[in-house]
Amino acid sequence: MNDATILMHAYFEALHERLEAARGLVAADIEAMLPTAAKAFPQANLDIEKLDAYKEAALAFLEERIETYNPVGIQFLFDRPRSKEAFQMELQLNWYDSTAEFTQLAAAGGRIPLAWHLMAAIAALMTVVFGVIALRLHPRMRAALAAGELPKAAAALDGIRRLVVLNLALGIATIAVATLGRAL
Repeated sequence: MNDATILMHAYFEALHERLEAARGLVAADIEAMLPTAAKAFPQANLDIEKLDAYKEAALAFLEERIETYNPVGIQFLFDRPRSKEAFQMELQLNWYDSTAEFTQLAAAGGRIPLAWHLMAAIAALMTVVFGVIALRLHPRMRAALAAGELPKAAAALDGIRRLVVLNLALGIATIAVATLGRAL
């Protein structure tokens, strides 16, 4: 480590400590100022639920900013490992080490195993099923509920339930293909 790296570590450590110490004060300021700021913009039509959502987003942003300066994580920005070491570190950080699959792919001359194709196809199908739920059935159910037509809403909800079960089955199939992938 050179002097500049040590200085940067010390800077981010001090900044993180100051932000951690002020976390409660900033959170209290967010709680106090948000209703006042909302009143300044009546055209926004903010109700309690929206104010709570804004407060939650502001607090999440605060947490994210504090973690940005966490000296434990920031050190990786300044200690630049060589690309081979970085690749190994990335594989170790993942819960699943895919080195064997990449070695198999390279040995096969770039041909992609059948299991990978199957998993991609199942993922595409799951995406289509979700799209049908989100773009077709859910709006249909909401419209029926708004109109007070409970039988139509129940029928749409039943369709949603069936497609969610289908997506669950497809997810289980994806896990089975991933687990049994080398045997395929």
